[in-house]
This record gives sequence, structure tokens and C-alpha cells, in this order.
Amino acid sequence: MTALRSSLTVLATMMLCACGGSTYAMRRSATDDLPAAVEGHATVIFVMPTSGRDTVSLVDELGVYLGQLRGHAWFAADVTPGDHRFYALEGSSASVVRATALEAGRTYYLRMEDPVFGVSRFLAGGCTGSLAETHRTEPDPDASTTNVRRQLGNVPQRTLEADQRFERMSGEERSARTLAGACP
Repeated sequence: MTALRSSLTVLATMMLCACGGSTYAMRRSATDDLPAAVEGHATVIFVMPTSGRDTVSLVDELGVYLGQLRGHAWFAADVTPGDHRFYALEGSSASVVRATALEAGRTYYLRMEDPVFGVSRFLAGGCTGSLAETHRTEPDPDASTTNVRRQLGNVPQRTLEADQRFERMSGEERSARTLAGACP
């Protein structure tokens, strides 16, 4: 019986290692201050004010990796002015927030809402109040880009599915997931 237990433990460990798990490619920043504006760009703050369960990776409409979140953390990304789509990739699911008419020199906030039926989603808005009890993170230079890419999976397929779900949402749900105004 002990040999069977040992074999099952080894097998379970091997299976978990083979899955890769969540790779977290961020580290705590030296400061929690808001970043200075980058000339000609809008700043988007991605924040998970609650504990969260797993690593959430963020990509833009081109599939460009922006960063990752875990609970009680935030990071900033500088983007060109105009319309954008931001995708939260968690596990095998993805959700989208659409940003319209982002303006250079302005700051916008996207926050992770608590999981609904096991799936986390990003919502537009929140301003600096969303940053209470959180800490700023930044890319970890020691993180492996290969592991991050593996975790992202099939980004084009995942973002397509998120866009299709967005189109099927009610007007109220889509409005909650459309970033249309900067914080003062």
C-alpha cells in the first residue's frame, strides 16, 4: 500500500510539473508611485484589488504581452492614443475590455472584478481608489519569455473567442467593459 501511495504521489507531481503551472513574470516595484506620463502616450493602469486565484496575463489587440497580475497588485502600460482592446488571459479563458479614444497624457484604469462562475473579468474604471491595499509590479528581468509565451497559449484564438463573447453581451455588460473616460 505504501508503494502505491508513493507511486501516486510521484505521478501526481510529474503531471503537475508537466502542465507548467502559472509562470509569474513580474516583481514588486521599488515604489508604489504612479508612473510619470510618457509624451505622446496614454497610461493604462491594470489592477487586481482582490486576492485573485491565479496569474492573469494581459495582451493588447495585436497579441502584444503587456504584463501579468496576481492579487493585490497593479502595473502600468503606456499605449498610443486611440482605440484599443485589452485581453485578460486566465487559465483557458479570456475576457476583453475595449478602450475608446484614449488620449495622450491621460491615465485610465482597468480593474479585475471578483470571479463569476470561476472566471475573472476586467471592468473599466476605478481610478486611484482601486489602488488601495495593492502594490505596484514591473516586469521581472529574470523571467523566462519562453515560459510566458507557453502560458499565453494560442493568443489569436483566445482573443477571438473573447471578442465573440463581448458581441453577445447585453448593452449594459458591454458598457461596463468599455473604457471611455480618463480619471481626473
